[in-house]
Amino acid sequence: VICAVVILFILRFYGVKNFYSCLFAVGIAFMSPQLDRLLGHYALSYSFVFPLLWYWFLKLQQEKKEWLWTSLIILCGAFFGMIHLYLLMIATMFFLVYTLLKILFSKKEKKNFVQFVFNLSVTLIPFALVFLFQFFTDDVKDRPQSPWGFFVYHSTFRSVFLPMYNNWIAHTINNFFHVDMPEWEGFAYVGA
Repeated sequence: VICAVVILFILRFYGVKNFYSCLFAVGIAFMSPQLDRLLGHYALSYSFVFPLLWYWFLKLQQEKKEWLWTSLIILCGAFFGMIHLYLLMIATMFFLVYTLLKILFSKKEKKNFVQFVFNLSVTLIPFALVFLFQFFTDDVKDRPQSPWGFFVYHSTFRSVFLPMYNNWIAHTINNFFHVDMPEWEGFAYVGA
């Protein structure tokens, strides 16, 4: 529910009409790949975190109440980063790419550089807070230095754009194209 409401605000920010924004917000929220994480990775199932940070970042770009949006982004990013580092990493990468694209495609060079430094700091402060907190409070000495699974548990074309579950469409695609079933960690199907 929270995810759909936040997506509704994002769609309205971009000028989508009320009826369509309500309809699409619910649809997008139900298609979130994070809902599949309810089966095992509970900390990754907070589907509202990324849209919420995105909405606050959009509000920050409007240059009204900068201190409020900056504080909310930093606190929310740090809080959910302490729940699961993947949430923090995804948000950090999104904001870095957003900031770089905004600089590349904008005409105002001087203002862009100042905005880039500001956005970069807003993006990296939660990251720094979480890692400083972990550095000073984590007493576990034998954590793996190179965790396993990065090259195994990832999304593929199949896991994003083709149906995963046992239905006639999935069976037809698998029989016709002979596509291997991906690991369940990579499921992020964008269809219904």
